[in-house]
Amino acid sequence: MSSVYVISSIVILLAILACYAFVSQTLALRRQHRERLLTVLTAKVRNFKHMLNGFPVGFLPKDLTVLVLRSLIDMYEQLVDIDPDNNQYRQDLQSVSQQLNEVQRQTKPVAPAAIDNPQQLKDAKTCLEELHKFVFQLEGKGALNRTQADNYRHIIKQLVLQVTVDAYLFSGRHAKQANKTRLAIHYFDLANKLLNKENKGGTQDKKIAAVGQVLKELQEKLREEEPGTVAAPKPAENSEADWNKLKPDDSWKKKQVYD
Repeated sequence: MSSVYVISSIVILLAILACYAFVSQTLALRRQHRERLLTVLTAKVRNFKHMLNGFPVGFLPKDLTVLVLRSLIDMYEQLVDIDPDNNQYRQDLQSVSQQLNEVQRQTKPVAPAAIDNPQQLKDAKTCLEELHKFVFQLEGKGALNRTQADNYRHIIKQLVLQVTVDAYLFSGRHAKQANKTRLAIHYFDLANKLLNKENKGGTQDKKIAAVGQVLKELQEKLREEEPGTVAAPKPAENSEADWNKLKPDDSWKKKQVYD
């Protein structure tokens, strides 16, 4: 009888240890999953807040601003569910919700803002790529239909065009101030070609005219500096800024899912 008791005790002890190990492993996996979610969500929140606060007022149109704010609200709600004891998440959620209400009440359109800071231009391009990927993610989840997603993609593409042209113009003005006339012509010509390529419905006519006038003046100056030469733009091998990565067409041809 005593041997049966000992064996039973051992079996029960092993069962308890197995249950303890299973529970401990389950809790550890849940903790790792929770920490991973927190890391991913806080990174996304940081990126989306930078889109709202890192650029001049009016850079993001109202539709995209609303999309970013709604996405931030969704992220903060997830953070509150994962870490309900963190009061900062609740405060940020309330602040973003209030900001969304204020943006939705705006009826007067804000004039698009141009960026003339090289670092901000690069940051803007990166943020727009992330936002573009996020639109595909929302479309894949069914949060946006095809028409809505295409509308957002069109707006983003127009912003990429604006950023790219602003980058070329910034480099052109910098070269012009440094009396590097041929280099300035190169950048202004790049901006001019891109504007003409994307000038659907005459939307870029005003900017094309302004850039064309500067090009004309630069070409006249080059003829004075280099008599007998043709003032054709010549690609610079060692330019002050490399904006070739900011082309608006190629990066939009393939669907990317932001995860």
